[in-house]
Amino acid sequence: MAGSLEFIKSASTTSNVSSLSVTDCFSDKYDVYKVILEVNEVSSESALDTRLIDSGGSVISATEYDTATLSMEGTTFYQYRNVNSNKWQYTGFFEGSVGGFFVAYIFNPNNSSSYTFITMQNATHWINGSTPELIGRKYIGVHKVAEQITGINIFESLGASTITNAKINVFGVKG
Repeated sequence: MAGSLEFIKSASTTSNVSSLSVTDCFSDKYDVYKVILEVNEVSSESALDTRLIDSGGSVISATEYDTATLSMEGTTFYQYRNVNSNKWQYTGFFEGSVGGFFVAYIFNPNNSSSYTFITMQNATHWINGSTPELIGRKYIGVHKVAEQITGINIFESLGASTITNAKINVFGVKG
């Protein structure tokens, strides 16, 4: 993606949490934002999902999210779609104490007359039997309500795990 970056805001945790948010990070200054999530440790197998935060500060959990994913696990490639979901599902998947990351671009979050879109790629590993294998995903998604979005929320969706050492950085993409 062309253009330089301006750091906007970050959030991090070193303790066990089930979610991490960056609020008031999207404004009318940029149409495109780069979001980087680094997870260095989870307590056990963990699926991280993503939701947006509206201009009133509420995490949007209505069934307004669609996604399409190409997953590359070891030597297996497959696609899956999620329509009318209450989240962008599996934006991160981690196993054991090993983390991973994602790099996402968020389009038009502050524009109240446009849907908000995401493109993303992520990487981590999983244990297939006793063999570690790399997981990579390419991801596109849309939040299908035209409203002003001001933040992003990452949360653990399996319910049995916590995020221990993670950081989200948000950058505005210039020109």
